[in-house]
Amino acid sequence: MDINWFINIQIFFANLGHDVVIYHKLSNSNKPIPNSIRSLKRKIDFAKNEHKVDWFFFNSNVRLIPGVYKDEHIRDADVIIATAVSTAEFVSSLPAKAGSKYYFIQNYENWGGYTNEMVDASYRLPMKKNSNFKLVGGLR
Repeated sequence: MDINWFINIQIFFANLGHDVVIYHKLSNSNKPIPNSIRSLKRKIDFAKNEHKVDWFFFNSNVRLIPGVYKDEHIRDADVIIATAVSTAEFVSSLPAKAGSKYYFIQNYENWGGYTNEMVDASYRLPMKKNSNFKLVGGLR
């Protein structure tokens, strides 16, 4: 994830008075068995640290909700942004009440069990796309 973009965007909207919520899957992989153990460890570590994430700074007005995998965990909103292949299909499938759908493409993320075909398919999902990655500029 482009940490500078992530930090700036959540601070920008929180400082404007917007209600910013970050839903975090706690796993970016498509590999079910090894990552189920890793995901469980992350959830335990996350709980022990009183819901603090140490890999980037969060504005104090931003809420982080870990372990989100189902539609019913997503509240009504104006905008929702997928930030990885692992979240793109989920965000794309959400009902309209979840908000306008955007996909921030950060790289060609064919790792963690995601094939080139899966990555390419994520770029074709019906969401508005933004990217800091030159190769996907022609994908809409």
